[in-house]
Amino acid sequence: MKTETIRSVFENALKNERHDKNSETRFWCGQFKLLAKLAIEQLEQQDTVATGIEAQVCEDIAKRQQLGLAKYGMSVADNPAIFSAWLQHAYEECLDQAVYLKKAIELHDQAL
Repeated sequence: MKTETIRSVFENALKNERHDKNSETRFWCGQFKLLAKLAIEQLEQQDTVATGIEAQVCEDIAKRQQLGLAKYGMSVADNPAIFSAWLQHAYEECLDQAVYLKKAIELHDQAL
């Protein structure tokens, strides 16, 4: 079943739940609404699964997160650092990246 179809059924259940006075019908509409919402979330996650190089990047991010959790004991989301500290950290990472790129360029040029 496509996400749009489930979403349509979900909206109909929501409409029926609001207008129906029978408590049992309202209960089952509510239950169906919950199941439809879960199905939509699962389908949307399936629709956004990365493949190819993008999947490899996602795997690398997950590995880096695990390293960070082991090293710092918290995720980036849980880190209470202030905004300027994040900017400084990103700037320093960019400087490191520039150094790595320059070295790679030199190695490439030497190989030619």
